[in-house]
Amino acid sequence: FSYYGLKQSLIFKYGLTSDDNDHLIITAKALLETNSVEEFKKSLSNKLKLWLFSLPIGIGATTLKSIIKLLLGFKNSGIKSEGNGPLMRVPVIALNFAHDSTLRNSYIKASTEITHKSPQSLSASIGVGNFITYLSNNGKIPKKEELNKILKSIEEPIWEKYCELLIKNIDLNLDDFIRVIECQNGVTGYIMHTAIFSIYTLYHEQHPFEQIILAGGDTDTIGALVGSYLSLIEREQLSENNYFPKINN
Repeated sequence: FSYYGLKQSLIFKYGLTSDDNDHLIITAKALLETNSVEEFKKSLSNKLKLWLFSLPIGIGATTLKSIIKLLLGFKNSGIKSEGNGPLMRVPVIALNFAHDSTLRNSYIKASTEITHKSPQSLSASIGVGNFITYLSNNGKIPKKEELNKILKSIEEPIWEKYCELLIKNIDLNLDDFIRVIECQNGVTGYIMHTAIFSIYTLYHEQHPFEQIILAGGDTDTIGALVGSYLSLIEREQLSENNYFPKINN
């Protein structure tokens, strides 16, 4: 971070990990310990219940309500919400099932519906899962004209609208893009904003983390997603076409 003029400042010169890190680890453990989507959903639910007792900082209201429902014995714990919480669990699932779209989508659906019961949440989660799968299988950023096919998810009009908005405006500078998606005061925790903005950051010379911080808003979830993206892209591809010219230094 310091190379790009960025530094931690939450507590003096230090920062904290967020619930995004926790959920990624919890999801990975649930995948490792189970052999079916039903077992996975049960294991992930149990781990989320235990996680709540660690008094996590920054837990979203929807995630909190859904875990309380789990603790009270509700089988249908998901809350009708379009928050971006499910996205933090998507990367490890997408990587685990990068060559099996049927299993990938069923596990993403199981993970999403534990906390968020919404067609928008599911469609965006599957779409981002598809994008991560492409990066994993190809090691490079897809061409802009490929995005529509890659992001294709379950038929959900709002997700399709935001995908079209992303593709149409992906060449805009940061200020103009966040104006187009109506996030001038920070990219919100609305799952559509988080999903398309995280992808947008990969298509500009300015480093993605700089764009995330300058845009503001729900930076931890967006940063966790983009960090996952970057880890899957081959170094030479990062520098190709001057996407990330500073990385060469």
